[in-house]
Amino acid sequence: MSERGGKCLERIDGSCDYASLDQADLVVEAAFEDIEVKQDIFRSLDKQCRHDAILVTNTSYLDIRAIASVLEDPSRVVGMHFFSPAWVLNNKY
Repeated sequence: MSERGGKCLERIDGSCDYASLDQADLVVEAAFEDIEVKQDIFRSLDKQCRHDAILVTNTSYLDIRAIASVLEDPSRVVGMHFFSPAWVLNNKY
């Protein structure tokens, strides 16, 4: 890994403790696909995170607008979905 890449990784931290998210620039939610669960998470994030933090949902099919609707400012929510690499998805076991 390059020095630049290493420095970038040093700035990334993971946590499941909402209290530790108060200074985060970006928070990624990766709960299972249940709209009520995701909305509850985003309600908590809205209370705990800075008002300018970007909040990301890792939904694969739920309406991002519905997830974001529970926030004071829904425009700070983006959708992002992580897929396995194509060679893994196409691998026949």
